[in-house]
Amino acid sequence: FVKECTSNLSTEKQTLHLNFMSTHPESYRQLKENSLLISQMKDVEALWQGVEVSYIPKEQLSGSPEKLGIKNGDILAITTNIKGLDVVHVGFACWKNGLLHLVHASSSKGKVINDTENLFRYQKGKSRQTGIRVIRFK
Repeated sequence: FVKECTSNLSTEKQTLHLNFMSTHPESYRQLKENSLLISQMKDVEALWQGVEVSYIPKEQLSGSPEKLGIKNGDILAITTNIKGLDVVHVGFACWKNGLLHLVHASSSKGKVINDTENLFRYQKGKSRQTGIRVIRFK
C-alpha cells in the first residue's frame, strides 16, 4: 500500500542503530512490564542495525514542491539524532502557499491539526529533529 521514496528525493543518508524501545520500555504502555514483548522488540530492532536509509535534512525543507518532490498526502516521518531512535513523529504532507506543513496528531493540542507553522520553521527550533523520510501511497 505504501512505499518509502526518500532515496528518490535525497542523497543524504543516516545509519540506523535502533535500540531505544527495548532499552526504554517504561516509555511505552505496551512494553512496560512485558518481558516477552521487550524481547520481541529487541529482535525487530536487531534487523535494522547498521541499515543505511535516506532522509531529507531539515535545512532543505524550505524548498518548493517541485524542488523537494513531496506531494500532498505523503507520509512524513520526522527523523532524529536521539541515540537508538530513527523517527520521533509522523504526519501527512500538506502544501499551503508554497510551504510544507504537517497534518498530525498534536500532543500539545490533544487533537489532529493542520499545523499553522510550516515544517521548515518548526524543525528549525528542534535540535533533536534532523529532517524527514517520505513514504508515499502506491
